[in-house]
Amino acid sequence: MKHGIVCGLSKGALATRVRRGEITRLAKGLYVWGRPEPLELLKLLQEHRPFLKATGTTAAQVLLGETVTFPLRLASVERMPTSTFYVHSRVSVESFVTSSGIRVLNPLVAMKSVSPELGIRVFESIYSSKAGRARLDSHREALNVTPVASQRMLEQAALFTDSGAEVKVAKGLKRRGLKVECNVVIGHYTWDIVLPELKVAVEINGMKFHSQQESWLRDHWKNNEGALIGWLTLRYTGHCVAHHLDYVIDQIANARNPDFEKRYFKFIGFWHEGVLPPKPKPWEYSEHLGYVPPVPPEPPDYPEPPDFPEPPDCPR
Repeated sequence: MKHGIVCGLSKGALATRVRRGEITRLAKGLYVWGRPEPLELLKLLQEHRPFLKATGTTAAQVLLGETVTFPLRLASVERMPTSTFYVHSRVSVESFVTSSGIRVLNPLVAMKSVSPELGIRVFESIYSSKAGRARLDSHREALNVTPVASQRMLEQAALFTDSGAEVKVAKGLKRRGLKVECNVVIGHYTWDIVLPELKVAVEINGMKFHSQQESWLRDHWKNNEGALIGWLTLRYTGHCVAHHLDYVIDQIANARNPDFEKRYFKFIGFWHEGVLPPKPKPWEYSEHLGYVPPVPPEPPDYPEPPDFPEPPDCPR
């Protein structure tokens, strides 16, 4: 079976091959051999017409490493014939990135037409970790202006971090309408989460990494420096986020006006999952009585020893 874009056949030969299923008509004057899958067709089209870039949902699928589906979403400065296999839009932007060999329109432009949920997922993926900040800056610099829809998604996304705990906290704070930044340098050190308008800096520490001596020492000096140059510094563990995410978010959000009557200001021995004793097993519960301590087993029932007759009185 031949492969690729069809070239050099007469109209009659094309019609015959299409009827036989050997060739697929994509659009007026555009045919391919066989019936390629979406990703295969995307590669063929970009090979045949290098000006084409993936955009919209197709760009999102490529950037997230998901399965590409029809119809393909394509964009370019050139015209393309109408097709049921793809939707083409003309754009003046020529800036693009390459992902898995596919040319993708500048993500800030490509994502403006997708749902906010999908766009946020893409931005959190491609602009994760500390390197994400430089990547986003380069994408912005390639444009005259960032599309409004994409800017709104960026404001809702948790960027510049690849920590699941940090993402949860940052997104929770953003839902409260707070301006949040991740991996921000303050003084000599980088802080996980920062609320710049409130001057609140937050660290979320993993037990394994931050228990090492170098990290442990650095954390103390980092915290001291942040406090001394005017920041309100807060520190939590991954365990805090896993079991008490709402408390963590609420305490950070209200750090400048704390309510000391709230439960999380009580001694942690009364509520924190990390220090409470293990919960009783399901079979140690009674529906009406609550926790029932285990009953010690009864001692074994040994048989009584036999009665032996008293020995007779013998003269001494």
